[in-house]
Amino acid sequence: GVLAGIAMLFATTALAAEKGSMKLFDPTQVNGVQLSPGDYALQWEGTGNNVQVQILKGKRVVATTAASLVQLKTPASQNMTSTRPAEDNTKALTEVVFRGKSYALAIGSNAPESDVAKK
Repeated sequence: GVLAGIAMLFATTALAAEKGSMKLFDPTQVNGVQLSPGDYALQWEGTGNNVQVQILKGKRVVATTAASLVQLKTPASQNMTSTRPAEDNTKALTEVVFRGKSYALAIGSNAPESDVAKK
């Protein structure tokens, strides 16, 4: 009985993770990890607006980072990413917006307010 309860708890926790996807068109830094252009899956979970994000290429986690959920004024019409110049002349990921969702992921602890939320 106890083992079944623990298994149910872990199953519920696993199902509670949110998911999304993004496409990178340029080499992009995430928490010190260089990601190549391509398609990535994102999974995140946490309490309140603070979440921990895993970025996956296929089934392999390629980067993890802290993020904040930022409310958007209206649901996004498409998936989008925002970047800023990084120190090594690449780009650093700052935000991911998901089509149909009324929130964005502001990447990193000092991520700016959502560009989409300001529009």
